[in-house]
Amino acid sequence: MIKEKKSYNSKLTVMTRQFLLPSWPKILLYLLIGALLLMLWNAHPLWEQFKISVLGDSTAAILANSQPTWLTKFSSGLFNGRLAQIIFWAFAGCAVYVCIWFAINIFSNIRNDFIADEYVHPGSYNRAGYWHSVLARKIFLIAMIILLITFLFSSIRVMGLLASVFFSALHSFKLSPSLFEVAATIISVGFLVYVLVLLVHVTVNSWRAVYTDL
Repeated sequence: MIKEKKSYNSKLTVMTRQFLLPSWPKILLYLLIGALLLMLWNAHPLWEQFKISVLGDSTAAILANSQPTWLTKFSSGLFNGRLAQIIFWAFAGCAVYVCIWFAINIFSNIRNDFIADEYVHPGSYNRAGYWHSVLARKIFLIAMIILLITFLFSSIRVMGLLASVFFSALHSFKLSPSLFEVAATIISVGFLVYVLVLLVHVTVNSWRAVYTDL
C-alpha cells in the first residue's frame, strides 16, 4: 500500500513537472514566437529603419516616391475604410456570440445539475458533497476565465512596453547593453506566451470538467 502511494505520488510529481516545465523544443518554440511577435509589433518602424540604415537615404526616398498610388490608396482604404469597420464589427459580433453561447451553456449545465440531484440515488449518496463538487468546479472555471481575460489584456500592455525596449535596443545597437535588452525582451514575451498557453489549457480543462459534471 505504501509502495502504491509512493508510486502514485511520484507519477503525480512527474506529471506536474511536465505540465509546468516545458521541454527544450517548446522553450525554443516560445522564444521564436516571442521574437516574431516583437518583430511584427515593430514591423513598420523596423522597415523604416532598414530602409534608412541599409538601403540609404537616397534609395529609401526613391522607394517612397516610386510607390504606386493605387497601392497607397488600397492600403489607406483597407485600414480606414469600410473593410476595417466590417472586420471590427465581425470580431465584436463573434465576441458577443461567444459570451451568449457561454452563458446559455452555463445555465443549461446548472439546470442539468438540479435534474441530476433529483434522480433516485443509492443510500451512500452525499447531496452536500455533490453540490460542493459542482460549485467548486464552476467557481474555479469562472475564476480561470477572469484570470485569463485579465492576463490577456495585461499582456498586451506589457507587450507594448517590451516592444518599445526591443526597438530602442535595435535602433541604437551597442553590443553589450543592446544584446542583453533584445534577449531579455524575447525571453519575457516568450514567457508571456507560455503562461497564456498554460492558462488556456487549464481553462479548457476546467470547462470540460464542468460540462461533463454529469
